[in-house]
Amino acid sequence: MGILNNKGKPKHKRPCRHIGKPLTALAAVLCVAIAPIASANMNVIDVSGWQSADVTRVVDADAAIVKITEGGGYVNPSWRSQTDWARQTGKACGGCNHEGRGTAY
Repeated sequence: MGILNNKGKPKHKRPCRHIGKPLTALAAVLCVAIAPIASANMNVIDVSGWQSADVTRVVDADAAIVKITEGGGYVNPSWRSQTDWARQTGKACGGCNHEGRGTAY
């Protein structure tokens, strides 16, 4: 009769509810402590069309962001050589479009 009667005590105990908050706090502390170790300090150069075609070669940086286009039909005439030099010198490289009025995409 005791097996079919569900009104008695359960056969297993519930996990302690009071342990959740300390475990969450410990996880948060570990994330904050470990995150600076995993992050990298990178020097990145922002390159525009008015700069020389080999600026990404001569500047000591880890990465380059090259402006390729701008709203109104402008195209950076040196963007290909600027990105090529960045890649040839082992820099991470990305391109961007400035839509105008300070908005970049």
